[in-house]
Amino acid sequence: MKKFMKHPEVMHVLRASKRFGNRLGNQFGGAITYFSVLAMVPILMFAFAMAGMTLTTLRPDMLDTLKDSIAGQLQGAPGDTKDKLLAVIENALKNWPAIGIVGILSAMYAGGGWVGNLKSAVRAQTRPDFETEEEKSNIVVETLKNMGILVLLLIAVLVTFGIASAATSLTDTLVSAVGLDQVPGITLITRLLSIVVSILAGWLLFLFLYTVLPQERLVKKQVMIGALIGSVALVLLQYLAGILTGSFLKNPAAALFGPVIVIMLFFNLFARLILFVAAWIATANQPAVARKWNDPDEPLLRAEDVNTAEDHWSHAEEDRRQQEIDKADAKMQRAETINKVKDVVPGLEPDPDAEEEAKEEAIQARLDAEKQRRIDRRGR
Repeated sequence: MKKFMKHPEVMHVLRASKRFGNRLGNQFGGAITYFSVLAMVPILMFAFAMAGMTLTTLRPDMLDTLKDSIAGQLQGAPGDTKDKLLAVIENALKNWPAIGIVGILSAMYAGGGWVGNLKSAVRAQTRPDFETEEEKSNIVVETLKNMGILVLLLIAVLVTFGIASAATSLTDTLVSAVGLDQVPGITLITRLLSIVVSILAGWLLFLFLYTVLPQERLVKKQVMIGALIGSVALVLLQYLAGILTGSFLKNPAAALFGPVIVIMLFFNLFARLILFVAAWIATANQPAVARKWNDPDEPLLRAEDVNTAEDHWSHAEEDRRQQEIDKADAKMQRAETINKVKDVVPGLEPDPDAEEEAKEEAIQARLDAEKQRRIDRRGR
């Protein structure tokens, strides 16, 4: 097990996990989830405006069909409830320009805030020193930048998910068109092909995120690998969300709130995924915590092009010596405690040499630490 834990890739994952937790990855993920749900309101307004434009301008015949369908569902409603409700719906649909404008403006504002929070969270995971203040322009320029990133991100999302959806929906049609529908195993092949295309589309999305959002320049190879890891995880997350949604819809009681719960859960896990992969990419050549020693950082001592906070290794070495002292002190206190309570606790048989050995280790740890400090002072 120790050999497995010392493997470079395992230590890399441990560094990423340590950084993710140390730099409030879960808290940032919760904040991104909140702004994601908040941004859905103007998006739904804009979608309603598009529906209104379609039903009142492009295809007015469909409005009558919709009204007839709603009227059929309201048969037996008391008084003129049905007529009033139909009038409200028709009036709202006809006011689609105002709703659309408000929706677009609100979506740009909320979306800009969402991008700003996502950008800050990713930068918190990727810069060498968490305490370093994030570089920002004035509020006007920063807002315009965030809105520009939002537009590019929306285009990237539409393109990538459009490719994935087209691959999924058109695969069977193309197979039938070229006469391959009778080939043994073609169904499995087409499903695998759609999954591969979905992963490729997600890879492009994550590649865009980790290219545009970080403040520090990240290792290109790790960005590409990290984007692939994020893409595969996103496909699995979408599959899980589909299963949960289907399960909720089968239960009439859960169908009301189930989809909302799934959406919030998806947003939260997706946000955490983005941040954890960002931490993994960054810790390829960065220690987990600035100026602190962590055992998974050891491979970086021998690596080239390591990106650290100022005076990281000297502070980390001092922290390591202090950790060894604390560990020796804890062992000594444990041995002393066991020796004190041996007459009170039945069956407790402490090692007679354990306390003395622990004291010697604690003393030696302090001597080694002091010796190293003197060497460091002479070196300066």
